[in-house]
Amino acid sequence: MAVLRRRGRRPDTGSLDPAADLDLDAVAAAVLDAAEAALGERLALDHGPEPVLGYGPDAYRVRLATADPRWSGTLLARTSDPAVLAREAAWLDALRTHGFPAAEPVAGPEAADAGVLVFRQPPGDSLATAMVANITAVPQFLAAFGQLHGRLHALPAGDLGVEDASGWDDPLDELVARTGPEAVGAEVAGELGWLADHRPGGGAPVPCHTELSPAYVYLEGTDTATATAVNWTRARLTDAAYDVAGTVTAFWSVPIYVDNALHRRALKMARDSLVATYLDAYRAAAPAPPDEDGLRYWQAFHVGWLIVDVVRRLHGVNGPWEGGTIVPQPDATLAELRDRFRELTA
Repeated sequence: MAVLRRRGRRPDTGSLDPAADLDLDAVAAAVLDAAEAALGERLALDHGPEPVLGYGPDAYRVRLATADPRWSGTLLARTSDPAVLAREAAWLDALRTHGFPAAEPVAGPEAADAGVLVFRQPPGDSLATAMVANITAVPQFLAAFGQLHGRLHALPAGDLGVEDASGWDDPLDELVARTGPEAVGAEVAGELGWLADHRPGGGAPVPCHTELSPAYVYLEGTDTATATAVNWTRARLTDAAYDVAGTVTAFWSVPIYVDNALHRRALKMARDSLVATYLDAYRAAAPAPPDEDGLRYWQAFHVGWLIVDVVRRLHGVNGPWEGGTIVPQPDATLAELRDRFRELTA
């Protein structure tokens, strides 16, 4: 087992924080097995595996010692439950077949069945990093981001062939399952009760990322035409309002992950403007605007998910890739999240 420690990198590509025990030898073996199955020879690692944020859970950056163009350069590997990886592989294939810019897999479905998904790291930086580095281009970036999300929802849900690959429980059932420890469930019973009692009817299902944010979109420099979305681990066919609310909540929640008080205050001042610009661009590109009542409810749901994440952190049952794990001030964050939940459900 290897112990991972803070290395002071950007939050979208840095090592996990706080320290986590991960079996890097098992990850390396899974990647090398996948490469051997594809190439017919056993390769060596040139770099990694290095756990990274910004590509979803269980993600590691690796480089292999090979001149083969498909397996050379920087790759991302995700090791997880084979069923989860198979679903993501199916989504990546369907999206790319329909011309949507998603990460490029380099190993076939058989690798996912064996417990690893290997894909090419998109060139450039995350949109979140680009927005910080190019403040004057933020409106342009957000417009492109909203258009990308609208374009996703315009894909033909019935033709993607991913219905059987969605494989997820109802969102409320998933959330309840995360409160398994009795102490966690008792602490979030109020939020769960409200969500169960006020569930709205759903719209026609559309292809949804469910966690789309600037942290999961990569582009080269300021060229928005190169934007590529990653982390399709939780993609599903569902109501557009659920998906849009997840993105709105992602914008709203950025400050809770920032330790610097001045930066946190500045992000709080900017988030309403960021959300409004994104929503304007999304509505202009999407086949239909999201239902406003559904959008508000699902924002409350996603905030409730964050509340559960932080409560799990406070009770010591959180995993290394859970959002609550990287919140620097969990007690204050929990109070802020509950204020937001009350605001949305008033």
